[in-house]
Amino acid sequence: MLEYGWFTRGSGSVGIISRLILSSPIDDPSVPGKVLGSQPSAFPDAQVKRFEVIGSGTWFDAAGKSRREHQLVELSFRLYRAGMSAKITVHHDIWKWFDFTGRPHPEIYNRNAPRLTEALRELNSVLGVELEPGEPTYYGTPMESGIVTPDPDENGMGLDVTDLM
Repeated sequence: MLEYGWFTRGSGSVGIISRLILSSPIDDPSVPGKVLGSQPSAFPDAQVKRFEVIGSGTWFDAAGKSRREHQLVELSFRLYRAGMSAKITVHHDIWKWFDFTGRPHPEIYNRNAPRLTEALRELNSVLGVELEPGEPTYYGTPMESGIVTPDPDENGMGLDVTDLM
């Protein structure tokens, strides 16, 4: 689904958030009309300021079995007079060579990380822009094609980040 907030110039947010259940792909030409058609009638000058894509994603475990995960990936957009910015956030250790405890999990990484890389390429194509990696976090360092694989320690392990979970 899409979730989006409404604002008016000079006043800011009108305090209303709308949700649109997507029955077609997000790049379907009918989606913008559906979003704009849900404008709050009490605010005829309201415009969409930001929107988020919300839903479940599929990932694959070490055996190749598909798993559903709510908000596996979050995609949000902000609209400005000069254009738009987009932010993609991933939630899980499946995109990384090391799991959250620092153990390598190459089977999971090899089944999922290429899918993230392809999704980022497709997002570049759909939006017509080049993505810029965000700031590093405790859980990983983003790069244009996914998440940087840090060097392992002397035991072949990565950083255990479960202390903040």
